[in-house]
Amino acid sequence: MMSSNLKNRAGARLTMPLPINSLAAKRAYVSMMMNVIGRALEAASQEDEVIRKEIAAFPEQFLFEMKILPNGPSLAMAKNDRGELEFLGPQPSRKPELASSSST
Repeated sequence: MMSSNLKNRAGARLTMPLPINSLAAKRAYVSMMMNVIGRALEAASQEDEVIRKEIAAFPEQFLFEMKILPNGPSLAMAKNDRGELEFLGPQPSRKPELASSSST
């Protein structure tokens, strides 16, 4: 995200986000965030016992997808053989058991 560096009266630097006006920039930002979320969920499922307990309730090879409609960025996650979430990237390899979509 682009930002503007300003200083307050005391001279401390303030960073303020600039609005993203381009559709391509918005799409790239959301795509990057989907990637970050997917990798964070994968890492958390390997380390956090509370998350591991939640995932244990999922059926074997459970696959879910989060997608921005229409034709926007997405992420796919699957429960692997070790009982952890695995980030599959933007496209699932098969039809997901659960799909969550949001429109713009």
